[in-house]
Amino acid sequence: MLGDHPVWCAIGAGVVGAIVVAALAVSGTLSSSSAPRPSSPGAVPPSAAAFLSAWRAHLTASWSVDEVVERTTTSGSTVRFQVHEAQDPPNSVSIGNGTVAARRGATEVACGPGTGGSTYACRSAPAPLSWQRDVDQQIAGLAAEVSGPRPYFSVHSAGKGCWAFTLVVPPQNVPVVLGRGATFCLDLATGALRSSRVQRVGAVDQVTVVSGHAPATAADLALPPGASA
Repeated sequence: MLGDHPVWCAIGAGVVGAIVVAALAVSGTLSSSSAPRPSSPGAVPPSAAAFLSAWRAHLTASWSVDEVVERTTTSGSTVRFQVHEAQDPPNSVSIGNGTVAARRGATEVACGPGTGGSTYACRSAPAPLSWQRDVDQQIAGLAAEVSGPRPYFSVHSAGKGCWAFTLVVPPQNVPVVLGRGATFCLDLATGALRSSRVQRVGAVDQVTVVSGHAPATAADLALPPGASA
């Protein structure tokens, strides 16, 4: 569950966010992200509340998925790679594109491409938050972006287990790290992601789950050969 600002991961990049964070952590360039805008008291719109509830279930459930991640730029170029993700709180792993982001209880692990013939170069550090506090922080950050007097996005149902996010402010007023619109689909029975599509500045990120099951097993959560906590 090694993650960036909750909104950067959930709205901005999905699984790609975890992979990017892992690479930055290994290179030593990872810096703390800014805190989410505080949400003001007020009713959360029903569709947003339904998404927040489903996303909390996604963050706390045990599941394993294999995904295809595809980024298509406005120039027409496409990057595609496979990602394996699994979690069984407080353990998780995300493996793809030569990087690993994992959590082992209270320890976070980040691995990038190794040098001198090694498969991975890994670093580990104490997790700054417990799993539950991390979940609470992510949900609070998301709630701040979709409710209150100054939300960035409106949320509406896009089918069973699917929600679409639409900007409600001018794009120039939205931080570049946030998406410009997105759709997320979850398997409501397991809490796992089914697919996501995020419109970013200059690109579209598409995540498609090609296989999955619940709960996650020890094999699903294992680090790949050459990576160590």
